Amino acid sequence: MNKKSFEVLKLLSDSISSYEAVVWLGTPHQKLDGRTPHDMMKRNNTERVRAVLVEYIKESKLKRKKRSSK
Repeated sequence: MNKKSFEVLKLLSDSISSYEAVVWLGTPHQKLDGRTPHDMMKRNNTERVRAVLVEYIKESKLKRKKRSSK
């Protein structure tokens, strides 16, 4: 595993639950041309995966914040 892939996995594990991380890695994403983050990382497209992950984490935090404020 290269350093960039490790950094993406570290960000993933620090930000969401392990179950959600596994699901996220195996789910095709429109922003990744319909491929899974796992597949894109295997093809050394880690920067695109990281960008999509950062956006996903921000969206997840907003959703959690909205739920907790109700």
